[in-house]
Amino acid sequence: MDSTYTLSLSGETFNNLKMDFEQMLQNLLTEMKKRGSQDGSLTIKLNVTLTPGQARDLQSATDGAMRDITKPLFTHKMSTVMQLKDERSGQQGGNFELVWDEETGEWVMREIDNGQTSIFDHEDGVYEAEYTEADQEVMDGAPGLPEPVENGLPAPDDDYGYDEPDADE
Repeated sequence: MDSTYTLSLSGETFNNLKMDFEQMLQNLLTEMKKRGSQDGSLTIKLNVTLTPGQARDLQSATDGAMRDITKPLFTHKMSTVMQLKDERSGQQGGNFELVWDEETGEWVMREIDNGQTSIFDHEDGVYEAEYTEADQEVMDGAPGLPEPVENGLPAPDDDYGYDEPDADE
């Protein structure tokens, strides 16, 4: 029986490689969909080894004659890689300058002083509120103020501020 195999992907020689490829491709696509990956790869490595040898020369008139041959061996290995990328980014900057802090002995970021002051600034950089006696009374709940209600609105009058006209009018 003389079996000849064409060394081509379209022939039967590499059927095992093709079946492995099909299975690996389907598995890769399934995992990519399941995990939400957008990038993947399937790598095929085909190793070829040619080993010199001898075989009986059946065409020779001499009994036991041998001939030189080359025995091919094809091995394949496939691997898949799925790109799952988890990335975070941010920045820290803004209106700051890099300065050496003598107290800590470290570089620090310090907000750049643009010379503008606000009503909350105080000479030494600390704002301390100064209240009048009337302000303090309001904050403490001055006598004569209505009691606050749960929703922040005063309770309506029973007649809801609506005067019904007399029937005679």
